[in-house]
Amino acid sequence: MTEHPEAVVEEDVLVEHRTFLLLDPHLRTRQDPGDPPHHLATATPGALWLHSGGTDHYAHVRVELWTTPPHAAVPGDAHARTTLVVAGNKLCLATTINGPVLHLPASDNPDITAPTIRYLRLPHPGHYLADITVRGHADAAELPEANWQHHVENWTIRLISN
Repeated sequence: MTEHPEAVVEEDVLVEHRTFLLLDPHLRTRQDPGDPPHHLATATPGALWLHSGGTDHYAHVRVELWTTPPHAAVPGDAHARTTLVVAGNKLCLATTINGPVLHLPASDNPDITAPTIRYLRLPHPGHYLADITVRGHADAAELPEANWQHHVENWTIRLISN
């Protein structure tokens, strides 16, 4: 039997200052954890701060919602686990430019003039285990600033409902 997540959001996210976020877009204040530490993720109320190996590039990010823990592991060269507490019912990816600000992905549809935010809908507010895997974390650390490369880092964030 093949396991599948309940929902998925997948896009490229601009990484500035080695950081991007998965957050509740309705939070009035966002607690900044400070300079990126030497670990992959920091959870603050309603936000998961993700710490890249590099800066000024586009990380490919896949966020999956699971109601039960998946059995298969995601291959990668860096892993972390933390608990995210969410008061709302949706999350989106964000960059930290002058921010954080909501990340607006480019649309593949030429008829859409304004980008739309892609939300991961949650079944309920509460605690979610965030199981994080990254491929290319060390490669991103070798990138020069302002290179704007795509897919050097590939993140999979599995949110597991508690």
